[in-house]
Amino acid sequence: MTYLDTGPQLLNEFVGQNFRGMMVSLKAKYKYDMEEAELEKYVSKEEDQVIKKLKEALKPCVGVDPVLEKLAKEGKYYLSVVSSSALRRVRASIEKVGQDKYFKHEGEHVDIVKKSAYI
Repeated sequence: MTYLDTGPQLLNEFVGQNFRGMMVSLKAKYKYDMEEAELEKYVSKEEDQVIKKLKEALKPCVGVDPVLEKLAKEGKYYLSVVSSSALRRVRASIEKVGQDKYFKHEGEHVDIVKKSAYI
């Protein structure tokens, strides 16, 4: 079997897709069958590596913390995070930069950090 894809070609082809989406696309493109458990293993490994890198170097965006602090002090809104990224990745990100405290509401039984497939 010959693979002719280069790094730039793969980047162009899969821009905007998450790792799982890329794997599914590659399986279809090359007519490769993979058990769901094997796919999950690769997805989990990729997620672990990304989270490791995030925990090493992630920093909050400039200007975000003062805005979150102001909104939290005002108490008018429930703040939430909605992302199409993996939920573990989102949680690791906001915890690393110390913003998780803005997305916890005492007495509420609602998970306010959500994964969305609609973004």
